Amino acid sequence: MDGRAYGAGKAIQGIDPLRVIKKPRVILRLVSLLFSIIVFGCISSQAWYTDKEGYTWCQYNHDSNACSFGVAVGVIAFLGLILFLVSDVIFENLSSIKTRKHIVIADMGISGLWTFMWFICFCYLTNAWSRSVVENLPRDGSGRNGVQGAITFCFFSIFTWAGMTFFAVKRFREGVSATFMPGYDQDAWGTSPQQGAAPASSAYPGVGDSQTPYQEQPFGSRPAGGMGGVVTPSANAIEKVQFPTDLQQLSPAQVVRAGDHSTLSMSGGASANAVSPNAPYYA
Repeated sequence: MDGRAYGAGKAIQGIDPLRVIKKPRVILRLVSLLFSIIVFGCISSQAWYTDKEGYTWCQYNHDSNACSFGVAVGVIAFLGLILFLVSDVIFENLSSIKTRKHIVIADMGISGLWTFMWFICFCYLTNAWSRSVVENLPRDGSGRNGVQGAITFCFFSIFTWAGMTFFAVKRFREGVSATFMPGYDQDAWGTSPQQGAAPASSAYPGVGDSQTPYQEQPFGSRPAGGMGGVVTPSANAIEKVQFPTDLQQLSPAQVVRAGDHSTLSMSGGASANAVSPNAPYYA
């Protein structure tokens, strides 16, 4: 079973418009987009009128703030819906769990906030319209349908935005399924590497391993007669070396080697019980 992260499966290649449009939250966004256009369109084009003296008034009880507030809420809702529709189109192509989480949190917060703003806008416009004096409105009734239509679609927008908030909360609570997280963009999620994954092998054998496959042979087990006849004996191979009284009297012919013991025989020589094991001698 494929894992899911915030309401969508693993990232896919390409975009299927029909698949995106069929989603409930996308349908609600499109309906809310239409409602927002109706609200700020009706207020902008029909809520304002000019009296005989040339003054421009808002039909909502001559409260220009009511008209401005309704237009502002509608325009901002329209722009926000455009952004979230774009995010819905590319959401399944996002491989970053962290990016998905941020989009869902933004959707949840803005949808909840604008549900409240539409409720305030509905109450504000309804109250201002109910207090309007008929004598102060256009006698021919022009723009009245637009003013009342804006109030009606403010009311409808409360429910569509509440629905989007519900789906955003549902996606956020769904989070990331257990089958989705392992091996899928762990760095973007901010967690440790894959659990149970084998450590990366080194390009060179033995590097980074607990057991080194190659070990150097003991110093004393090197074969005698190395390069150029130079041999460095181990400490155990030297037991006693006798030196002549005058080292300058030593001749190469007097060097004798027998088995594992090295003895320097010289006439009238003194003896030394220790020689540095690192000092080479010639066989």
